[in-house]
Formats: sequence, C-alpha cells, structure tokens
Amino acid sequence: MEALLENGIYPDMIVGTSVGALNGALLAREPTLDGVRGIRDIWLSLERGAVFTGGRRLAFFRLLFGMDHLYTNKGLRRLVTRNLGPITFADLSLPFLATAADVEEGTVHVFDTGPLLPALLASTAVPGIFPPVTIDGRKYVDGAILSYCNIETAWQRGATHIVMIESVHRVPDDAFGVLGPIAKALWAAEGRQCRTELERFGSRLPTLLVSPDVNVDMDRRERFTAAKELMSEAREWTLGFLESKSKHWSSWKARTSTS
Repeated sequence: MEALLENGIYPDMIVGTSVGALNGALLAREPTLDGVRGIRDIWLSLERGAVFTGGRRLAFFRLLFGMDHLYTNKGLRRLVTRNLGPITFADLSLPFLATAADVEEGTVHVFDTGPLLPALLASTAVPGIFPPVTIDGRKYVDGAILSYCNIETAWQRGATHIVMIESVHRVPDDAFGVLGPIAKALWAAEGRQCRTELERFGSRLPTLLVSPDVNVDMDRRERFTAAKELMSEAREWTLGFLESKSKHWSSWKARTSTS
C-alpha cells in the first residue's frame, strides 16, 4: 500500500476480505501515506498472543474436545476496538466494503453499512481458527473462502479499474503435519476462484494484480517480529513491479479502486 500511494495510486473505494478487511478499514479511515504508515505501526506493535489468544495448549484442548475453533476472536475484537473504536462504515473517509461467507447459504455477503466491528470479525473468521460470527441470525466466516479476490464485488459496485493487493498465496513446504495438505487444498481452491474472476472480468475491468514475491515460511509466520522484514521486502518488490508496469497503470484515466 505504501508503494502504491508513493506512486500516486490512491483508491476511491476499498473492498477487503479477511485480513484485507482489517487493513482496508484502516486505510478507508485515513487513505493517506500517514494512514498507511499508521497501519504498519499497528502490526509492528503486535505479538502472536495478541491475535491468537490463549496459546497453543488451550487450542489443543479445544481441538481435543471437538470445538469448532482453536482460538477465540477476543484478540481480534481488541485489535479492532483499540484502533478503530466504535465507528460505523459511514464514519470512514472512503466507501468501504467487507465481504464474508454466509455459511448456510454458501454465498458472499457484502457489509457496507452499520457498525464496523461485527463485520470485520465476520470477514476474518477463518474456519477452524476463529469461531463463526452470527449477525442478524446468520452465521458468517472468512470471506476469502468464497471470494478471495473480490473483483466481482468491486465490479458490481461500479469499479472501473482495480488494483488488487494479494497476500502471498502459497503454503510453505514445512507446514506442520495434516495441516499442510488441508491448507494447500484450500489455498488451491481460492487461487482457482481468483483466476476465474480475473478471466471473467479482465476484458472489461482493467486490473493491476500486486502479488509481492516474498518468502513467508513457517518460521516467519510464527514470528510476528518478522512483520518489519516482510513489509520492507513487499514494498521494495512492489516499487520494482510498478516501475516495470508503469505504462499499464499510468495510462489509466479513470479513478482507480483497490480490493
């Protein structure tokens, strides 16, 4: 995000899912370089236990006793409350959409009104990791399960150009035990769904896909202290990428949207 804004690529609408919804809401509140650097400071201040509350021992007992999640969302709730407060979508500086998956209907649900907190908890409710979130009698989980890219959502809301910032979309080879093949299967499905959206809308919706090539092995995933290294590497990669694609994005005359 920092590299994009430094190159004059500012959003006028933001669509986010999962951790992208958290970062998207923070950026929508203050869509400036100072706002992006504030987001960086938030992540640099965190430790693993601040998000994944209770530790691994408690997570093991939840798994042993057949609970549907390993961690509560108390850490995420504190993270959102501390950094965004009790605000609504209407309080943000830019239009912001957070997507989640409706468990019962198997459809993508778009949150764009009302309080931010429940919508963000729903969008980040990774199945098996955090509990599903019930809003108005409906159960929701992480939106990336059904819409990793959000290109269709952005198009439906009037986007004419998209800058898509993608998380590293691969599972490291050293993923632990049975978690490795399960994660690889899920991520393969998400990747295929994303490519399908790109194929469907690519001809009518110019999309700049920013997917930083950085090394996210299990050691770096476990160490929240690696965030500074990863952000620096992602920024440098993106600056180089934008330079190589300058003819593509600098020719856009319409306003750009980011998802």
